[in-house]
Amino acid sequence: MESGLEQGSAFVVYYDGEPVLDMWAGYADIQSLRRWRNDTTTMLFGAGQAITAFLVALMVDRGLLNYSLPLRFYWSGCQSEESSSVTLEHLLSHQISMPYLKNPVSLRDLQSNMHEIEKDLCRMISLKVNASQPVSYDIWSALILDRLLEQVDPKHRSIEQLVQEEISDPFGIEIDMALARENYHKTARLYPPTMLQTVYQILTSPRYMKTLISRWVDSQSGLYRSFQSLKELTMSYNVFNDPELREVPLSSLTATATARDLARLYSILSVGGNHHGNQVLKQETIHKLEVPVVEQTCSLNGLQVKYGQGVQIYQNPWGQSVLGHSGYGGQIVLADRTNRLAMAYVTSYLSTHECGDDQRFLELQRGVYESLQKYIDHKH
Repeated sequence: MESGLEQGSAFVVYYDGEPVLDMWAGYADIQSLRRWRNDTTTMLFGAGQAITAFLVALMVDRGLLNYSLPLRFYWSGCQSEESSSVTLEHLLSHQISMPYLKNPVSLRDLQSNMHEIEKDLCRMISLKVNASQPVSYDIWSALILDRLLEQVDPKHRSIEQLVQEEISDPFGIEIDMALARENYHKTARLYPPTMLQTVYQILTSPRYMKTLISRWVDSQSGLYRSFQSLKELTMSYNVFNDPELREVPLSSLTATATARDLARLYSILSVGGNHHGNQVLKQETIHKLEVPVVEQTCSLNGLQVKYGQGVQIYQNPWGQSVLGHSGYGGQIVLADRTNRLAMAYVTSYLSTHECGDDQRFLELQRGVYESLQKYIDHKH
């Protein structure tokens, strides 16, 4: 905070299944001087897919889903011949080509016109698999996955009900897939990066230049068409401070939580799927999560990506693999199975970073591993 790098955020670390660091600072809304509190939530953007990846793993354990089966096996409305080769693994590891809606929609349409939108989603499922050039398109892959989970569930619960009843209630974790109006006062106001901040971040991370050009300038790029498909993504991200939009559930965008609850969820993975003595995930399923399925350059934005079954695979400061998911603006949650660590960082002061490379998080992460090394040295 003193350096000016932070304005409002939270960072939480679990070790061996227990919280060891829980910190927050700054302003949840600097315009009103509302301070960040221990229960302040924020929008997760792509990091919300860490939640659905966990939910999918639970369903795989129960035999309701299989990573290797075609999506048409589960989605009765998508039975075209072309969709026969697209598996759940392909969807989770971002291997479906050219993901965008033919007719742009608003978030509000996901509540009022989902029947028509599903036809476009089925078209996406029918697209060819492109394993050599995966694409990072969290918005539409997540919408397909959200709908798929609702259809596979024997009770056909909504995605927000599924997360509430299968994750929040059993594990004591508060996650809002659709932010209820009565909880809006707890969430932080989003502040998109200014033009000056964006230029600085491009200069310090030049690889994002292609992303920004593809998204805003090159009308023929898949990334441009993907973002143009959702009207709110063509506006200033201040639009997501609208309480009505935050009530629309979309796991790759509007999921809302604290850093504490994200870290608590992924601490279950960090200790081998155990929660208070109960084995909630099989070791075999967790192993499938952490094994990279794809390790290539994203064909849409030129960034290096490594995907597992709905999660991203990163390296910790010691060069060891960790699993989790990052999101636009700097949001991230990780589970380090080797060192039995889980950590989450969330902020409402957004950066252009979305691949786990936000310097605010990386500095905190380095500090955690330096402290862990001192602890290990002291024990020995």
